[in-house]
Amino acid sequence: MDHGENLEGSQAEGMARGRLNEEVRARLREKISALGVAKHEIANFFGVTTATLSKWENGTTARCSIASRDKMMGFIRGEYDDFIIGNAMESGKKGDRTVIYRDLPEEMLICMERMNEIYVACSSPRPEIGEEFIERLDRLAVRTMREIVSGEGDG
Repeated sequence: MDHGENLEGSQAEGMARGRLNEEVRARLREKISALGVAKHEIANFFGVTTATLSKWENGTTARCSIASRDKMMGFIRGEYDDFIIGNAMESGKKGDRTVIYRDLPEEMLICMERMNEIYVACSSPRPEIGEEFIERLDRLAVRTMREIVSGEGDG
């Protein structure tokens, strides 16, 4: 789907009332994925938490604020892409470690998000478990790549 095309029909109508119908949610998810920046960067752009952004995407919130409405429509149309990417890159220069994942397939982004969630869940109560998780994940990635390159992999 072309993210630059205008919102039409029920999408525009719903957004005019602040409603987040499934069409708008789908466009929002697609745009977030296509943009390839960390979700916290997008949440910062909207001035909301990542939890709120997730609720917008997944349907647990039926409306967005008036302040967010026009911004969301412009976001979906791609009007803020350069601004958001520029901010993400600037954050990375400041040591925030924000990385832009523009060319990665959706499956890879989902996997990376899952790894992040596991790391956060493990390291909060016990930092040593988070460190061990990173070490093992790194070894697994290197071993898997060697197997793939050498033709020893099972896939």
